[in-house]
Amino acid sequence: MELYSTPGDITLEKWLKIWLYKLECKPRTWARYSEISVSHLMPALGKKKLNELQSAEIEKFLEDRRLNGNLVTGDELRATTVNLIRTVLLSALGAAKEAGLVAINVASQAKRMRVSPRKPEAFSREEQQAIEVAASKAHDPRLIGVKIALYTGLRLGELLALTWADVDLVQGIIHVTKSVSRTKSRTGEWQTLVDMPKTTASIRAVPVPGKLLSELRKAARRARGAYVVAERDGSMVNVRTYQYAFQSMLRRNKIRRLNFHALRHTFATRIMETGIDVKTLSELLGHESVTTTLKVYAHSFMYTKKRAIEQLNRFWYSSGRAAV
Repeated sequence: MELYSTPGDITLEKWLKIWLYKLECKPRTWARYSEISVSHLMPALGKKKLNELQSAEIEKFLEDRRLNGNLVTGDELRATTVNLIRTVLLSALGAAKEAGLVAINVASQAKRMRVSPRKPEAFSREEQQAIEVAASKAHDPRLIGVKIALYTGLRLGELLALTWADVDLVQGIIHVTKSVSRTKSRTGEWQTLVDMPKTTASIRAVPVPGKLLSELRKAARRARGAYVVAERDGSMVNVRTYQYAFQSMLRRNKIRRLNFHALRHTFATRIMETGIDVKTLSELLGHESVTTTLKVYAHSFMYTKKRAIEQLNRFWYSSGRAAV
């Protein structure tokens, strides 16, 4: 691939192509960085020469992405997505600085946007019961994955990558060691990848409640392949296929149609209602820190807080005597 002649004549678009070509990272990370470069950075800033880019111009671009960056509707983009766009530009210009193409990384002067915590959507207890009944009556063995997600909090990629070798049917423990994703390769073709989970913290051991363990033991005896959630021939289920199967089940049974990730939020919500401490919940979910858990579930922890506060009633003094 042609590189560049002098530092002054290379455009951001040309540098992004060079940078992506040489970038070494996980395939799904590369696919996401490539998508952001092609969809956001190149159209807006691609014709600019690297040494002409200014921090004020980048901040204006990021603000425009926040207000009008949704590629489908033209509406707002989430702050997390805008920050990811900034991260890609920051990395690319950092590499340009190392290559001697620019004196400073002007993207480092553009501020990250403040991310407001969003209340996670979870199914109610009644909806959860309806989902479990529907999954049991569907005569689709793949839908055992719905119950696994509800009672372990596994992400969809972790669930579909799960093999029977990862499940200790004696001790009742699921070992999360990998995740599957559907992403584009460097040649532009869609591919299914089995890789390490989202973060190192995502590698974890999750206890399985007794009733789910009983169902897993029965499923293991019927299994035709290595995967816990599998097609009828035992092969791995495609991510999109499973999302469609889940949505179809909700639609047929007239259950509120949230995405599959809502099952993970439902697990967290139900287990918080038992009074679990945040550190244990964080470990079960595979979060990198307790801070992450608190940010995501700050609203949901109010139930646990209220229940704890109610316990103070037994110390209330009435007529000079404490309640017992």
